[in-house]
Amino acid sequence: MSGADDLDGQVRAGAWRVLEQAWQPSLGYCRPHRRSYPHLWLWDSCFHSIAWSAFRDDMVARVHERLDVLYTGLMKLREEGLPVNVIAPEGAIYLSVQFALRGRTTPEGTRLDGDEAVRAYLLRAAGLAVVPLRAFGSEEDTEWFRLSVGAVSVSEIEGVLPRVRGALKAVSG
Repeated sequence: MSGADDLDGQVRAGAWRVLEQAWQPSLGYCRPHRRSYPHLWLWDSCFHSIAWSAFRDDMVARVHERLDVLYTGLMKLREEGLPVNVIAPEGAIYLSVQFALRGRTTPEGTRLDGDEAVRAYLLRAAGLAVVPLRAFGSEEDTEWFRLSVGAVSVSEIEGVLPRVRGALKAVSG
């Protein structure tokens, strides 16, 4: 490796660290450093976009990895006979997942009578945040939900899957 290649690698690694430190997962974009730019919020977002574009291939690969881990884990739950169905990743940061729990009862005695009850149960029992498809225009409960891998790591996905398994096994009916 030449000195120029080594320097390029160091610059890329440093740029990556800066971008990761500025990334705000809850907002979906980079935020300028609060001490350096307390009065300027997003003026440099265009520069962040340019910098992120240099890492696009890596970012896409990381998203695909997270999608694959989540999809594979949910399919294993289905193969175990648990009431879950999942559509294979289709190129975004989301999975569409069915949790067929309507009419079942939680260990606490709560009847899961619709998507909102299922959403609340999965969040409480497994720490899994899901969005009912009703939020995207469906007029009725469908038992289908959207899961995002945009702000989670592979290890977080791997950590939640056993909790989801436990939550699905715990319902009766």
